Amino acid sequence: MCVTSNEILSPIKTARRDKILDAAQRLFSQQGYRSTTMEGIASAVGMSKATVYSYFSDKDAVFVAA
Repeated sequence: MCVTSNEILSPIKTARRDKILDAAQRLFSQQGYRSTTMEGIASAVGMSKATVYSYFSDKDAVFVAA
């Protein structure tokens, strides 16, 4: 289950989400939307893809949030 925008996150989950978004923004800027993958984002933050998917449903959701 992914985190919804209405859900209140704990400080740890908020920090993880922010870390994902920071890395995603950097990757989207450097590589462009098409070349950026969920696997690449996960790798950049040292998390599994499953963890990233628990925060965002897909790459589009990450892009919109970033």
